Amino acid sequence: MSLVLIGHGRMGRLVEQYAVAHDLTIAGIVTEETGTDLLHSSELRDVDTVIDFSVGSAVKTNLALVADRGWNA
Repeated sequence: MSLVLIGHGRMGRLVEQYAVAHDLTIAGIVTEETGTDLLHSSELRDVDTVIDFSVGSAVKTNLALVADRGWNA
């Protein structure tokens, strides 16, 4: 299973640790510093799910980007 994390604060880092420990693939991590360019990247093709731990005001925009890619959130 492959996933993208949006937000890499306390919860994002915790999910990353558990994912790696359970042999899940972290396809990418979107942070405030990296911006959402990764969500547009053609390098990310076979993502199974996206988990958003960003700020509430960004969720609507992030969800639209994820839905445009056909990913599950």
